[in-house]
Amino acid sequence: MINIDATTPQLRATKTLLDGYFSRAVGNIEPLISKNFKYQSYPKVIDHPDETKMEHIQNWGPMFASFSSAEPTIHEVIEAPGKVVVHALTQSRVQLTAVWSAPDGTTVDYDSLSILSFVEEDGKLKVFDMKDFTDPEKRSAYHTAAGKALAGKGALVA
Repeated sequence: MINIDATTPQLRATKTLLDGYFSRAVGNIEPLISKNFKYQSYPKVIDHPDETKMEHIQNWGPMFASFSSAEPTIHEVIEAPGKVVVHALTQSRVQLTAVWSAPDGTTVDYDSLSILSFVEEDGKLKVFDMKDFTDPEKRSAYHTAAGKALAGKGALVA
């Protein structure tokens, strides 16, 4: 799915992780992240709490279910010892208007810069830390819309 030059173990792990996210199935990302995984969203003005592995998996399930497609554009991938930086734009198409106050088929853009840190675990290279940097205004609007739509309705199941 993702077209990046996966010539090193870190880049292969990054490609597999991105393929997992863009498949929109939490079962495809869960085995790729460490048991001590930590997700951090920046800037902190967004007020998105840090997430453990289980919190991240639980939060992404409903998000994945709310879109009928997610088309990535990878702008840049930079590798450093123990880390990979990915600048990507994701264009997702809304399929559940109960989550988004937008008609089905509306496109939502998510532009991010992610820093992935790796650890060897169970004989495999896994992501143990993900720092996700986004435009605070767009990210805030993105989550505010979802929060309002889900208020009092319980969580969606992926």
